Amino acid sequence: MAAVAENLLALPATETRHRLRDGAVVLVRPARRSDEQAIYSFLSRVSFDSLWTRFFGVPSLGRTARSLVALADGDFGLVAESGREIVAHAACLRTGPAEAEVAFLVLDSWQGRGIGTLLLSRLAELAAQAGFDVLGADVLASNHRMLSVFARSGLTPEFRQTSDSVKVRLTAAPGACALADAA
Repeated sequence: MAAVAENLLALPATETRHRLRDGAVVLVRPARRSDEQAIYSFLSRVSFDSLWTRFFGVPSLGRTARSLVALADGDFGLVAESGREIVAHAACLRTGPAEAEVAFLVLDSWQGRGIGTLLLSRLAELAAQAGFDVLGADVLASNHRMLSVFARSGLTPEFRQTSDSVKVRLTAAPGACALADAA
């Protein structure tokens, strides 16, 4: 486990610009502690339904903004920005020595434009570089868009239905996720 955490600390803090399928451009970069207010603003603009889908409930926005920027060692987050506004957040949270959970939240007006696909591709790449072999996600069964992103990821997804959600397992492999180009 220590090797994974050490590898994460060595990840490049790169910022990359991406053109989405509708022509919009977003900047994808690591989330920083100084983003707390911007993430709070982002969360306050996300619909009740989207918050519910991501968190399986509606959390305290202040506490959630703090937790999304103050991640534990070995965990990392990404944001997508348009101009100076955060329009999406993604996290990779260690759940085992070589396993991590991924989660995404996209501002409603930006959904369906390829940001989730883009962020999954970037998270998978960074996770593989950090020594994670497996990525997992817990997705509400009604969240067809996210399930579709995982199904088309090229990361050999496995799906297991539970009473209220779908457990997704993916293989983290550098270069295996070709979705960023399709975003």
